[in-house]
Amino acid sequence: MKTAKTKFIYFFIVLMLLLIPKSGLTANVPKTIIHSNYSNYMLGGYSGYPLVLLNPHLNNSNAFYMNFSAKQMLEHPQRQYFAYCNTNYENFIPGVLSSLLNVDESMGSLALDPATNNLIFVWQAKSDSSSQSVTNTYFAWDLFSECFQPGANFTNHTILRDNENSNSENNQEFIYPIIHISPSPYQGYRRVFVLHHIRVDDDDFTKDYSSGLLLSIADINAATYYEDSSELIWVERKISYTDIIQQESPGERIRAYPSFAVSKNSGTIAVVLYLIRDIPNEPESAKHNFVVLLHRNYGEGNQEEPVDFEVYNFLIENRKEPDWFPSFDPDEVANITDANTLAHIDYYNEKVFKNTSNWAMVSQRISNTTITFDDYGNLHFAGIFVAQYEDNETGEIKYLENNHTINSFVFNTYNNTLSVYPIYPSPYGIYRDDKYIFNVNPDVETKITIPFSWDFNDTGYVNIKTDYDNNFIPYPASYPYFHHDWGIRDKINQIRMTQFSNEIMGIMWMDSARAKIHHESKAPEKSYPEYFERPDIMVSFFLQFGIEWTEPIRINSLVYPELGNIPAYIYPADRILKDDDYNFRLYYLYVDKYQWEPFNDIGDYPFYSTIKLSHIEFTFHPRLHYFYPNVESYTVVIPPTSEEITNEKDIYTERPQITLYQNYPNPFNPSTTIDFYVDSSLNTTHVNLSIYNIRGQLINTLINQNMINGKHSVVWEGFDSNNKPVSSGVYLYRLYVNGNIETRRMVLMK
Repeated sequence: MKTAKTKFIYFFIVLMLLLIPKSGLTANVPKTIIHSNYSNYMLGGYSGYPLVLLNPHLNNSNAFYMNFSAKQMLEHPQRQYFAYCNTNYENFIPGVLSSLLNVDESMGSLALDPATNNLIFVWQAKSDSSSQSVTNTYFAWDLFSECFQPGANFTNHTILRDNENSNSENNQEFIYPIIHISPSPYQGYRRVFVLHHIRVDDDDFTKDYSSGLLLSIADINAATYYEDSSELIWVERKISYTDIIQQESPGERIRAYPSFAVSKNSGTIAVVLYLIRDIPNEPESAKHNFVVLLHRNYGEGNQEEPVDFEVYNFLIENRKEPDWFPSFDPDEVANITDANTLAHIDYYNEKVFKNTSNWAMVSQRISNTTITFDDYGNLHFAGIFVAQYEDNETGEIKYLENNHTINSFVFNTYNNTLSVYPIYPSPYGIYRDDKYIFNVNPDVETKITIPFSWDFNDTGYVNIKTDYDNNFIPYPASYPYFHHDWGIRDKINQIRMTQFSNEIMGIMWMDSARAKIHHESKAPEKSYPEYFERPDIMVSFFLQFGIEWTEPIRINSLVYPELGNIPAYIYPADRILKDDDYNFRLYYLYVDKYQWEPFNDIGDYPFYSTIKLSHIEFTFHPRLHYFYPNVESYTVVIPPTSEEITNEKDIYTERPQITLYQNYPNPFNPSTTIDFYVDSSLNTTHVNLSIYNIRGQLINTLINQNMINGKHSVVWEGFDSNNKPVSSGVYLYRLYVNGNIETRRMVLMK
């Protein structure tokens, strides 16, 4: 019998549970920004923010601006676009940034002036259409605060960095502009920082990328926007550290991938470099692969000399001794009775781990990433690491390719302390340990060891885990790249952090681990067949200032078919939108591809795609760590500008038009009818209609053949491909017709 006290406690708990808002995440149906695009590669640049939320306190509404490149016609140059939209995808206003014609534009980013809600855009463009033309950088601003009409008060594009007529030596071009705005040392002003990355022209006009960095600085106030943009005074300063390694490595140039951030609360500037070659003549004791550069005084210095930054070097070392190799804890194995698990353990002991040595977690460069400051003097950036070992029989250095980790680096600029925390994989979703905190001295190299993803507790043994189908895996599969091809991992990777805002920050990346397992499996029909040409979008949010990260949300076009076909090149907004104390939204820009070819974005293989905008809604209770993920459709097309209109038909209009209708009955038991419509310029076209479970696994293929135009029907009797009845639950049915995909949900209720 319950006492009065027990009843009260019970009532109080129930009441508190009712008062706590429900957690949820929704990956929303995206808004199509550009229907036909033939230039997929890095539409939003390398390391800036092409999607920026406006300050709602200045114009009383939530809205954002975009800055991205696209090629709407195959034979026309790539253009740089802006677009404005509110957070409900209404009042969409697009346009081109410049009046430049017949030249390629790209690699844009933008920044918000927080005092005015005006926007400053930067991008690069070729000086002419020839293959030997010079690339210059440009800027423009939108005086949005004047009338809150996007694009109505745009300045003319103005050259920011004139590489064609500069005094640079050795045919140097400073390009790839990244822009940030912070406080200025001068009262009433804000300071604009634009970082350029060097590219060197060799005698044969081939391009070689190197390490030199150039910082362009200007001070602005509200009156600046009413003046001629060409009159704005920019001060150019090379960064001494990168200038030195640039000059000391001719013919063997160091490739340093830079990321750039400026504190919004102080004048501290940070640059993080991911090095891919050792610096010549550097002693072995000083080898490093991560460099943090800090300037604590707004970039001030002698205008005639390169500006000096504090230099902090980090070396990622081997985790274990040379004669160590992975193995399983014999005490744990002794308690396992499942024959399948024991067979897998024997396989890894005999086929994977045996005759190996020199195991290490080694860093992989991140070619496209963002870094950020929080409000407490911490600099946040991410690192990718992969398991590497030596084959004792061949002496060859190999990688356990599906064993990557993504780690969060937190550098405290007040006490020079570096903390390293795993984001993914992590055995419990959250992991903390003081031994991964390092005190950093700018004059002494800091050596860091990264734990293996299968051994976070550092026991020396492989943790035994299972995936969501209870299949044995010796480690969580992680392959943080857009495509499963190992040979192009350095060309197509992105890890992008939002800026710190409202005590929360997000991080997004692509993962192709399941696709890689499928393509390399000896039995691909049983190994993630639904991932034949499909990556995942991974999203995580931090708690406790980056010390704790949520277990990543996995978003793909199977679970959330509204995303489209093959999402790629993701760009989260500069910050997360806070609706109330517990509900948030993360907006992101991306390319929706129709073909998943590894080189079609970086070579002469233009493939059709669309550019889309979507967002994730989620509820989060920080004190209770209450987090649960929750994905609508708007379509607006940027029309071609007058010079882009041609007599040729846009390939988009020639693609087959399809309609997938809701099944009936729904819910159903035991059978249901699915209707669909196909309208193609051809008399017949290939149609694939398949059934998937809610986890994205292929259940059955109902149609896989050429069909004539018109409306068709098919009945699903509730059986899988082995003619076995499936259980009750939610199922997806997907129609694929020559690159067009539509997906709907249905419920089997027995």
